[in-house]
Amino acid sequence: MRIALFSDVHGNLTALEAVLEELERLGPLDRRVCAGDVAFLGPSPAEVIERLREEKIDVVRGNTDDWLTIAAGLPRDARIAGPAVDPPAESPGDHIRLHMAWCLERLGRDHLAWLNELPLQRSISPAPGADLLVVHATPESCHASTHLCAPGLPAAEARAAFGRPGARAVAFGHRHEAFVAPYGDLTLVNVAPVSITLDRAPAAALTVATWHGDHWTFQQRRIVYDPEPELRRARERDLPHHPWWESLSQR
Repeated sequence: MRIALFSDVHGNLTALEAVLEELERLGPLDRRVCAGDVAFLGPSPAEVIERLREEKIDVVRGNTDDWLTIAAGLPRDARIAGPAVDPPAESPGDHIRLHMAWCLERLGRDHLAWLNELPLQRSISPAPGADLLVVHATPESCHASTHLCAPGLPAAEARAAFGRPGARAVAFGHRHEAFVAPYGDLTLVNVAPVSITLDRAPAAALTVATWHGDHWTFQQRRIVYDPEPELRRARERDLPHHPWWESLSQR
């Protein structure tokens, strides 16, 4: 069994297409799963949602996906979405609420309804007690602190945040820093990001999980792409300022 995992597309259609092309090249895959944050902060939010749906990618709810549905005033099912957390207040340089308004103007009711139906987690079960759980941040909440999704988490804290009955591995995004961290019989895998990279490079992260009959392995890679088509859309569509897109345009 081979599972493709990626996260944090953030409205970057060009980066998503690079990932999809790489998945095609990699050959047969049993499932393809995106760990959330699909639309917000990039020039192509609607197109990204449409491509994920066209490709029948399994997607879980990210914190920014949740913010969009909250800001749109959609009815909320806490059994699916978990506890509500409002978008953060405006802070210098972030322009969160400006991006929120810009993104909502470009998403139709169908896009928002799709986001509102995203689950908090998806589970791949190759054998009893061997589940690969995919979430955005933690199994408890897509809004959990990003420090829980960072490398070097103490073992007791890792097990408290991510340990679940039957789970052999938990894959997530949220913090934009890919890594694989084994904790005995539990492995944590950060599969982010496709976009908004920490090193500000146009290189999308992708992880392939393989079940070998008694254990999982994880192969991580980055796909370098030409960002110019996305930068052009950002200019044409008057995407609000964001330091990552600004730095990308200056490379």
